Amino acid sequence: MSFWLLVWAELWRRPERTICTVVSVAVGFLLFGLLQSVNTAFGAAVARSHADRLMVTERFGSSMPLAYLSQIERVPGVASVAWFGLIIAHYRDPKQPVMVLATSPNFFSVLDEYKASPADLNRLSSTQTGLIVFDAVAKRFGWKVGDQISLIDGQTVWTFNIVGIATWPSNPAQATFAVTNYAYFDALRESARGTVVYFIVRVADPRRAVYVARSIDRLFANSPAPTHSQQESEFAGSAVSEIGDARKLIDSVLVAVFFAMLFVTGNVVFESVRERTSELAVLKTLGFSDSRVLVLIAAEALTLCLSGAVIGLALSEVAFHFVGRTIGKVSDWFTTTDELSAGIIAAGLGLAITLTLVAAAIPAWAAKRLEVVDALRVRA
Repeated sequence: MSFWLLVWAELWRRPERTICTVVSVAVGFLLFGLLQSVNTAFGAAVARSHADRLMVTERFGSSMPLAYLSQIERVPGVASVAWFGLIIAHYRDPKQPVMVLATSPNFFSVLDEYKASPADLNRLSSTQTGLIVFDAVAKRFGWKVGDQISLIDGQTVWTFNIVGIATWPSNPAQATFAVTNYAYFDALRESARGTVVYFIVRVADPRRAVYVARSIDRLFANSPAPTHSQQESEFAGSAVSEIGDARKLIDSVLVAVFFAMLFVTGNVVFESVRERTSELAVLKTLGFSDSRVLVLIAAEALTLCLSGAVIGLALSEVAFHFVGRTIGKVSDWFTTTDELSAGIIAAGLGLAITLTLVAAAIPAWAAKRLEVVDALRVRA
């Protein structure tokens, strides 16, 4: 009988136990794949941020005077400044929300991850009601350049002329907003004129970003609208943490899942070895070395773990096709995807091998040290 045929026969000695074990491990790796992908999205939110940019907000969550602009531009180390206000409106139906950034002419140069053609930017600056929409929004509503649309924000109806389509190559699925001229927005809105929600500050030297942020905040410390300046990575981390300390929760769940799989697999392997003590002794009598018996037990455990891992990760791949689309709705900073990354799949397979080594260590070592005489002794 060949080695792997022997492994196969031993696994199916108790088919119900083998099937339940594989299913349990598969569920564990399904959770691993989904949760680790969500965890990766949290990390990507910070990693994708820019070290040379500051996000300046009003310390207490209100708006800031646009008049702050000239003072911020004079702070040593500031290279350029963009700003914007927000229009949270809907298109035709409240269930079709659209966010519009009413911003400065240099928005696309300060936030250079967003791409718009020079021709589109020229049309935006020359058209008071101009609107550049990102491709995800245009596709969603079927908009195209030249269309005139109306967006409703409470009692205000905003009329825009679409003058261009922009892209966000590094995170295309999350580009769910549009950009218009601040002057048009400020003239038409009913209150808080002359104010902005954010200043985005690009610093000349990323190493001095913290110093520049403190300098900006000192300027307005005693003003009616004090500022709070953060590096973009810190701002992204704060935005992510608003939904709770999810990364620690996910890590805790993953640890619990690993130990649950370890307990299940280890118990199955231990029981299998205990039930076959005399048979393992016979194998040794027939010429199996101690090392080969150890490898036999380890191979059985590896087959269980890898089978469960492959099934679980495959299910994660299918499920994440749907789950990944919803991640970006939690925060604008999340990168969305429709499939598991190769790194997560490799980590899952590595975890399966680790699980095998830990779960099979004691039973396999006990089988290796098994004495033939003791195992075959007839007990009263």
